Amino acid sequence: ARLTSLDLSGTMLLSSGAQKLAAELCKPTAACLTHLNLTRAHLGLAGAQCIFTALGSASLLQLQFLAVNSNAIADEGWAAFAQAVQCNVQLQHLDVGYCCLGPGPSQVVADALQ
Repeated sequence: ARLTSLDLSGTMLLSSGAQKLAAELCKPTAACLTHLNLTRAHLGLAGAQCIFTALGSASLLQLQFLAVNSNAIADEGWAAFAQAVQCNVQLQHLDVGYCCLGPGPSQVVADALQ
């Protein structure tokens, strides 16, 4: 059986852990993953960019649920999200609450989801 849901909420994943996770998410073994919860994982900008870039990989095309809420993700991180989400048409639920989204990043996210 393959993993379909991964919950790393509340962990101290940090950018180094996020980079390692992103590398694993790009592998074919992640193809069945539909839910990814990274709430309060302390991703930071570099970690978020890695995770968001992985979203655009062919192995994550089944991802339907993504929670990255309560992570401090700088404006530049949302640009990586916008690029990646265009490849992932299955995404149905996105939680970005408490990510300090200002007007610019909010618009980037909204535009990417249309």
